[in-house]
Amino acid sequence: MRDQATHDSLTRLWNRGAICEILQRELDRAKRVNSPLSILLADIDFFKRINDTYGHLAGDAALREAAHSMLSAVRPYDGIGRYGGEEFLIVLPDCDADDAVTLA
Repeated sequence: MRDQATHDSLTRLWNRGAICEILQRELDRAKRVNSPLSILLADIDFFKRINDTYGHLAGDAALREAAHSMLSAVRPYDGIGRYGGEEFLIVLPDCDADDAVTLA
């Protein structure tokens, strides 16, 4: 039940509520220990075109593939969640702006 309440059913990433809680926890920690924290908001450009041209099943596949690609690019303790339709929030503790730009 906890897994269903905290994960997006399509991508298996954190859902919006869970990633927002992770973000707040990491913001509090970064302030407390004076460490860097970077946040990326990523989206899939022209996602509507994928759905309109190839159908929603193809759009779902694109979302799953994007989620998989992002997960393979971050550290195990970074947080990635589906923030909106094709928007993803990536929380990068102990990551400065230069490293976040490199990741992006």
